[in-house]
Amino acid sequence: MRTVQGEWQFNEALLVPKDAPEVQRQQTKLAFYAGCQAALRLLWNVGGDEVSEEAGAHLIQSWNDECDQF
Repeated sequence: MRTVQGEWQFNEALLVPKDAPEVQRQQTKLAFYAGCQAALRLLWNVGGDEVSEEAGAHLIQSWNDECDQF
């Protein structure tokens, strides 16, 4: 099973230089986990009764597009 920690470790290996100071490593990890929390909040709203399956799929696709554009 994939975990948030596992995703962090994968991203850390790709994005954080091996010789990065500890404060850079900590701040990058904080930003990663904050982004994960933001994504979860968005997804929880899609799972509510007030959002249809089609509308939810459209929302998720629009978030993906937004991230791709960034």
